[in-house]
Amino acid sequence: MRRATSGDAPNGAWGRIAGRYDGAMNPEDVDRLAALLLRTNEDPGSRDLHTWGTPHDALAAEIRGLERPVIVLEDGGRGVMILDVAIEKARAWAWGPAVEGDDRPVRADALLDEALRRLPPGIERVSAYPASGSWIEAWWRGRGARAGDVVHVYRAGRQDVGRSSPEVRDAAPADLPALTPLHDAAFPKTYLSAAEMLDAGRGRRVLVTPAAGPPAGYACAEARLDETGYVHYLAVDPARRRQGLGRRLLLAALHWLHVERGLRETVLTVADRNDARDLYAQAGFTRIATGQPIDLPIGPR
Repeated sequence: MRRATSGDAPNGAWGRIAGRYDGAMNPEDVDRLAALLLRTNEDPGSRDLHTWGTPHDALAAEIRGLERPVIVLEDGGRGVMILDVAIEKARAWAWGPAVEGDDRPVRADALLDEALRRLPPGIERVSAYPASGSWIEAWWRGRGARAGDVVHVYRAGRQDVGRSSPEVRDAAPADLPALTPLHDAAFPKTYLSAAEMLDAGRGRRVLVTPAAGPPAGYACAEARLDETGYVHYLAVDPARRRQGLGRRLLLAALHWLHVERGLRETVLTVADRNDARDLYAQAGFTRIATGQPIDLPIGPR
């Protein structure tokens, strides 16, 4: 799940379907967008898993931290589409559509059409993460989006995890050659490359095992602005599985998040076909939502 964690006012495209406004958002705009996203997420039938579960202030901070967003808001303020654009990946991540009131699919069409019109050249797909069974999942499919693997969202409350294993250490730049093929094989279509993952400037920490030699496994965790932890990645070399390395890494990440940082809970996502689901259940995680990430191909505009 792609999330912004810091930054100044957005520098991307911002506009209304009707009316005349084109410029940087002020704090009142950001608060209004965050409130709208929160209200629509209260309804399971409208839930967008990119933003669901994030408190107002943290969500507002994430909106402010988007580097190149495209944001389209209805004139009445009851519908919005946010596209988090990554030009270097030829991809944008959709937050929404978040629409209140009647005729939601029709209004969502208008929001998306205007957002696509405002995208910079070179974007090839828009990725979304609607909750399973929601109207926005059906709507995205109706727009021609292709579904990926079923993914579950898991959450664990604060735990008094014991000391981290001495066989776990922080990743170093020298680990990149070993981590890159492991990361690319485990998460071939993900939102962070191995090099980006190692950038610790966004509250992330990458842990590897064993302590000596090239990594056989790694975990990437983040302390988020909403006082929750997020485990972005956990992977172990297939030749080294069933040796307890995954559990060692997970417990080390939870120790950092819950004990050292004092965060109240940790969230992660895992594919339905991933055997690590049993590991997370044993570590105290419970499933709280299910979704199916989808991609909308975009032709030349």
